[in-house]
Amino acid sequence: MELKTRSMLRLLGWTGALLLLAVIPLAAAVIAGIHELFPPGYVLAASVIFLFGVLIVIFAMKSRPREAFLFVALLVPAAVEIANFAILPGLDVQISARQLAGDLLKADPSGKDFAIYQLPRAWRYGMDFYLNRDLPEWVPGKSEPEWILGGPVPDIQTEIRYKIEFNETLRGIPFTLFLYRRK
Repeated sequence: MELKTRSMLRLLGWTGALLLLAVIPLAAAVIAGIHELFPPGYVLAASVIFLFGVLIVIFAMKSRPREAFLFVALLVPAAVEIANFAILPGLDVQISARQLAGDLLKADPSGKDFAIYQLPRAWRYGMDFYLNRDLPEWVPGKSEPEWILGGPVPDIQTEIRYKIEFNETLRGIPFTLFLYRRK
Protein backbone atom coordinates (compact mmCIF):
# COMPACT_ATOMS: atom_id res chain seq x y z
CA MET A 1 0.00 0.00 0.00
CA GLU A 2 2.85 2.35 0.80
CA LEU A 3 4.88 1.51 -2.31
CA LYS A 4 2.07 1.96 -4.84
CA THR A 5 -0.20 4.38 -3.04
CA ARG A 6 -1.53 6.01 -6.20
CA SER A 7 -2.56 2.76 -7.90
CA MET A 8 -3.99 1.45 -4.61
CA LEU A 9 -6.08 4.62 -4.23
CA ARG A 10 -7.30 4.23 -7.80
CA LEU A 11 -8.20 0.57 -7.17
CA LEU A 12 -10.02 1.41 -3.92
CA GLY A 13 -11.83 4.32 -5.58
CA TRP A 14 -13.08 2.07 -8.37
CA THR A 15 -14.13 -0.53 -5.80
CA GLY A 16 -16.24 2.09 -4.01
CA ALA A 17 -17.68 3.31 -7.32
CA LEU A 18 -18.68 -0.24 -8.29
CA LEU A 19 -20.43 -0.60 -4.94
CA LEU A 20 -22.38 2.55 -5.74
CA LEU A 21 -23.41 1.04 -9.08
CA ALA A 22 -24.84 -2.02 -7.32
CA VAL A 23 -27.56 0.18 -5.82
CA ILE A 24 -28.89 1.43 -9.17
CA PRO A 25 -31.52 -1.34 -9.67
CA LEU A 26 -32.97 -0.74 -6.21
CA ALA A 27 -32.91 3.05 -6.67
CA ALA A 28 -34.75 2.67 -9.99
CA ALA A 29 -37.34 0.43 -8.32
CA VAL A 30 -37.86 2.93 -5.49
CA ILE A 31 -38.29 5.78 -7.98
CA ALA A 32 -40.73 3.69 -10.04
CA GLY A 33 -42.61 2.74 -6.87
CA ILE A 34 -42.11 -0.99 -7.29
CA HIS A 35 -39.59 -1.58 -4.50
CA GLU A 36 -42.09 -3.92 -2.81
CA LEU A 37 -41.04 -6.52 -5.37
CA PHE A 38 -37.69 -6.87 -3.59
CA PRO A 39 -37.67 -9.33 -0.69
CA PRO A 40 -37.46 -7.87 2.82
CA GLY A 41 -33.92 -6.99 3.79
CA TYR A 42 -32.76 -6.02 0.33
CA VAL A 43 -33.37 -2.32 0.94
CA LEU A 44 -31.26 -2.50 4.09
CA ALA A 45 -28.51 -4.40 2.27
CA ALA A 46 -28.48 -1.93 -0.62
CA SER A 47 -28.38 1.02 1.81
CA VAL A 48 -25.39 -0.45 3.63
CA ILE A 49 -23.59 -1.18 0.35
CA PHE A 50 -24.27 2.39 -0.78
CA LEU A 51 -22.98 3.83 2.52
CA PHE A 52 -19.79 1.76 2.37
CA GLY A 53 -19.31 2.70 -1.29
CA VAL A 54 -19.58 6.40 -0.47
CA LEU A 55 -17.13 6.10 2.44
CA ILE A 56 -14.63 4.14 0.35
CA VAL A 57 -14.76 6.69 -2.48
CA ILE A 58 -14.41 9.61 -0.04
CA PHE A 59 -11.36 8.12 1.69
CA ALA A 60 -9.79 7.16 -1.64
CA MET A 61 -10.27 10.72 -2.91
CA LYS A 62 -8.71 12.14 0.27
CA SER A 63 -5.63 9.92 -0.27
CA ARG A 64 -6.28 7.80 2.80
CA PRO A 65 -5.87 4.23 1.52
CA ARG A 66 -5.78 2.56 4.94
CA GLU A 67 -9.17 3.93 5.92
CA ALA A 68 -10.64 3.11 2.49
CA PHE A 69 -9.28 -0.45 2.74
CA LEU A 70 -10.66 -0.74 6.28
CA PHE A 71 -14.17 -0.01 4.97
CA VAL A 72 -13.70 -2.57 2.19
CA ALA A 73 -12.76 -5.11 4.86
CA LEU A 74 -15.68 -4.10 7.12
CA LEU A 75 -18.13 -4.46 4.25
CA VAL A 76 -17.65 -8.24 4.18
CA PRO A 77 -18.78 -8.98 7.78
CA ALA A 78 -21.51 -6.36 7.49
CA ALA A 79 -22.86 -8.08 4.36
CA VAL A 80 -22.74 -11.49 6.06
CA GLU A 81 -24.62 -10.19 9.11
CA ILE A 82 -27.28 -8.49 6.98
CA ALA A 83 -27.72 -11.70 4.99
CA ASN A 84 -28.00 -13.79 8.16
CA PHE A 85 -30.43 -11.55 10.02
CA ALA A 86 -32.40 -9.66 7.36
CA ILE A 87 -32.45 -11.60 4.09
CA LEU A 88 -32.08 -15.32 4.74
CA PRO A 89 -34.82 -15.70 7.41
CA GLY A 90 -37.38 -14.39 4.90
CA LEU A 91 -36.10 -16.71 2.19
CA ASP A 92 -36.02 -19.76 4.45
CA VAL A 93 -39.81 -20.21 4.35
CA GLN A 94 -39.78 -20.00 0.56
CA ILE A 95 -36.94 -22.40 -0.21
CA SER A 96 -36.81 -24.83 2.68
CA ALA A 97 -39.24 -27.26 4.28
CA ARG A 98 -37.65 -26.69 7.72
CA GLN A 99 -40.30 -24.34 9.11
CA LEU A 100 -43.16 -26.38 7.69
CA ALA A 101 -41.77 -29.54 9.30
CA GLY A 102 -41.53 -27.67 12.60
CA ASP A 103 -45.14 -26.52 12.28
CA LEU A 104 -46.26 -30.09 11.60
CA LEU A 105 -44.43 -31.36 14.65
CA LYS A 106 -46.26 -28.71 16.71
CA ALA A 107 -49.58 -29.98 15.36
CA ASP A 108 -48.68 -33.61 16.11
CA PRO A 109 -45.46 -33.97 18.13
CA SER A 110 -45.28 -37.72 17.55
CA GLY A 111 -45.22 -37.22 13.78
CA LYS A 112 -46.72 -40.68 13.30
CA ASP A 113 -49.43 -41.74 10.87
CA PHE A 114 -48.54 -38.98 8.48
CA ALA A 115 -48.66 -39.02 4.66
CA ILE A 116 -48.08 -36.57 1.85
CA TYR A 117 -50.11 -36.00 -1.27
CA GLN A 118 -48.89 -34.31 -4.47
CA LEU A 119 -46.08 -32.44 -2.73
CA PRO A 120 -43.35 -31.16 -5.09
CA ARG A 121 -40.28 -33.35 -5.12
CA ALA A 122 -37.89 -30.89 -3.43
CA TRP A 123 -40.37 -30.28 -0.62
CA ARG A 124 -40.96 -34.00 -0.23
CA TYR A 125 -37.23 -34.59 0.23
CA GLY A 126 -37.10 -31.66 2.64
CA MET A 127 -39.96 -33.03 4.73
CA ASP A 128 -38.33 -36.47 4.78
CA PHE A 129 -35.10 -34.89 5.97
CA TYR A 130 -36.50 -32.60 8.66
CA LEU A 131 -38.91 -35.22 9.99
CA ASN A 132 -36.07 -37.75 9.86
CA ARG A 133 -38.01 -40.46 8.03
CA ASP A 134 -39.53 -41.28 4.65
CA LEU A 135 -43.11 -40.05 4.48
CA PRO A 136 -45.44 -42.32 2.52
CA GLU A 137 -47.37 -40.99 -0.43
CA TRP A 138 -51.10 -41.06 0.29
CA VAL A 139 -53.15 -42.97 -2.26
CA PRO A 140 -56.83 -41.97 -2.10
CA GLY A 141 -59.06 -44.88 -1.10
CA LYS A 142 -56.19 -47.21 -0.18
CA SER A 143 -55.02 -45.85 3.16
CA GLU A 144 -56.40 -43.62 5.88
CA PRO A 145 -53.56 -41.82 7.66
CA GLU A 146 -54.41 -39.43 10.47
CA TRP A 147 -52.59 -36.53 8.78
CA ILE A 148 -52.24 -35.66 5.09
CA LEU A 149 -50.07 -32.81 3.82
CA GLY A 150 -50.35 -31.76 0.21
CA GLY A 151 -52.52 -30.27 -2.45
CA PRO A 152 -56.31 -30.32 -2.74
CA VAL A 153 -57.88 -33.72 -2.21
CA PRO A 154 -59.25 -35.42 -5.32
CA ASP A 155 -62.84 -36.07 -4.28
CA ILE A 156 -65.61 -34.96 -1.97
CA GLN A 157 -65.66 -38.26 -0.04
CA THR A 158 -62.17 -37.57 1.29
CA GLU A 159 -63.21 -34.08 2.36
CA ILE A 160 -66.03 -35.61 4.40
CA ARG A 161 -63.64 -37.89 6.29
CA TYR A 162 -61.01 -35.19 6.85
CA LYS A 163 -61.11 -31.66 8.17
CA ILE A 164 -58.70 -28.98 7.08
CA GLU A 165 -56.29 -27.97 9.87
CA PHE A 166 -54.71 -25.23 7.82
CA ASN A 167 -54.69 -23.95 4.30
CA GLU A 168 -51.63 -21.90 3.63
CA THR A 169 -50.03 -20.46 0.54
CA LEU A 170 -46.37 -19.90 1.25
CA ARG A 171 -45.13 -16.64 -0.20
CA GLY A 172 -43.04 -17.30 -3.28
CA ILE A 173 -44.04 -20.96 -3.54
CA PRO A 174 -46.14 -21.79 -6.61
CA PHE A 175 -48.42 -24.24 -4.79
CA THR A 176 -50.98 -24.23 -2.01
CA LEU A 177 -50.58 -26.55 0.95
CA PHE A 178 -53.37 -28.15 2.90
CA LEU A 179 -52.99 -30.06 6.13
CA TYR A 180 -55.85 -32.51 6.61
CA ARG A 181 -56.62 -34.37 9.82
CA ARG A 182 -58.92 -37.37 10.00
CA LYS A 183 -62.21 -36.58 11.76
